[in-house]
Amino acid sequence: MTKVMVIGHFNSIIKNIQEVFEEYYQTQICPDNPDVLKGMLEMSKPDLILLCVIDIKDGMDIFRILEKMVPVRPVICLGTSDELEPYEEIIQENQFRQMIRPVKMRDITKRISQILHLPDEEMEEDVGERYRKRRILLIDDSGIQLRMMREILKGKYDVDMAESGKEALHIIKRQEPDLILLDYDMPGVDGKETLEMIRKNEFSQDTPVIFLTGVRDKKKIEAALELNPDGYILKPVSQEKILETIWEYLHA
Repeated sequence: MTKVMVIGHFNSIIKNIQEVFEEYYQTQICPDNPDVLKGMLEMSKPDLILLCVIDIKDGMDIFRILEKMVPVRPVICLGTSDELEPYEEIIQENQFRQMIRPVKMRDITKRISQILHLPDEEMEEDVGERYRKRRILLIDDSGIQLRMMREILKGKYDVDMAESGKEALHIIKRQEPDLILLDYDMPGVDGKETLEMIRKNEFSQDTPVIFLTGVRDKKKIEAALELNPDGYILKPVSQEKILETIWEYLHA
């Protein structure tokens, strides 16, 4: 279930937001207290944050904490033009979006669906490429690793799985992925050779590829980086790290 954190000075507006959000999301309410916010973000990272600036205290400190602790999480800043004006410069940065009050709750939930690429039955059918669910291709010779990764990603992304580079190319021809997570140390055709094939394939030559592997040998890591992958993650890796990395490449 999508996790949304609502930050603000508790008032009737926050109460109304909470009542509506709890029908759609796993909702956390955080007061406008920097220390409390730090503690909550250390325990849990929401998928999206709604920052209500109405009567907020220590507003700039809260913005800086969000920049530092959850830099790839989208933040919707809600307030009137006057209420948002003190934070205008920081809101221009990529992480933050603004919504000007007065605004209907339906418009807020629709905006969240758009940002997170969530299904929304009431949205127009032609919302187009920008709002579709992204597709990720997992390439790993371990069926256990593939299923584990699929469990982490399912619901948020469409997931295809391949146990070899050859199988991956067949999948790519049938359905182009938006991102590829590739195990480097595979028997037979390894990650290096697989990446070379992906780059030569007309359907995937520009697709971001991130190596996800347990290889820790310095020479092998250097050899992998010489192939210019879009990222490199060492296993074992936390679910949070995987989701943050994917978010950075697909949504930032």
